Amino acid sequence: MAATIIDAADTLWIMGDKAKSIADVLLKSFDTTTGIPKSLLNPSTGVASNYQIANHSSILAEFGTLHLEFAYLTEVTNEPIYLKKVQKIRDILDKAEKSEGLYPSFMSPETGKFTYNFVTVGALADSFYEYLIKSWILSGKSDEQALKMHKSASDAIQNKGKDHAYLLRPEVLESFFYLWRLTRKQKYREWVWDGISAIEKHCRIKTGGYSGLKNVYKPKEGHDDIQQSFFLAETLKYAYLTFADDSIPLDRWVFNTEAHPLPIKNAPINP
Repeated sequence: MAATIIDAADTLWIMGDKAKSIADVLLKSFDTTTGIPKSLLNPSTGVASNYQIANHSSILAEFGTLHLEFAYLTEVTNEPIYLKKVQKIRDILDKAEKSEGLYPSFMSPETGKFTYNFVTVGALADSFYEYLIKSWILSGKSDEQALKMHKSASDAIQNKGKDHAYLLRPEVLESFFYLWRLTRKQKYREWVWDGISAIEKHCRIKTGGYSGLKNVYKPKEGHDDIQQSFFLAETLKYAYLTFADDSIPLDRWVFNTEAHPLPIKNAPINP
């Protein structure tokens, strides 16, 4: 048993050390007037930049989807710099002027203001909204700011969001997975199976792979001709986990945006 504990501790230290070395390189992208990081970084020169296609703005789904990993890195290294960096991002977003409760997808790293009023809960923004509730869970439910922002955004999404296309996204199946785990009601497993069956029927392409539907109410309108990477990384993973055993208990772990588990702060540990 002692050897097992030592090995586990060594593994955690090595993983933390490697993650720290990568994060220390990434910190250079935070060297902006506001602390909002840029999207692109040359690790050799330390020069950061943004995409021209984004009008040199930073993208919400990128700079807003760092909180889990950087907060956890502070936890395992006991170095506050990582949490400090992402908390500054959170504070800017919390105070920023929003579009009817939702966050535009592009922000200037120099002014901390949204650059134009393009609002979506799909690509360019989706994982930011996901990380609000998950940050609260990761913190052991102590991050009240994240919970407040989550509730506000959720209300706005319910009032405004009406996503007819289906782009192989994971959120619905992920929600059913959580409902199954929390309630053990068989209907949620059945809903996942129904969802996967519908994807197989309507989204599988004869020439190979899967593609999103332009209109779920009118499948004959065709596909978008794209198999998104998150379909494999998340959608199918959550479907699998719904029917797998409970080796990753939800009272100890929270999944990041690519469905990798991170340990919840102060959660009980297996003996």
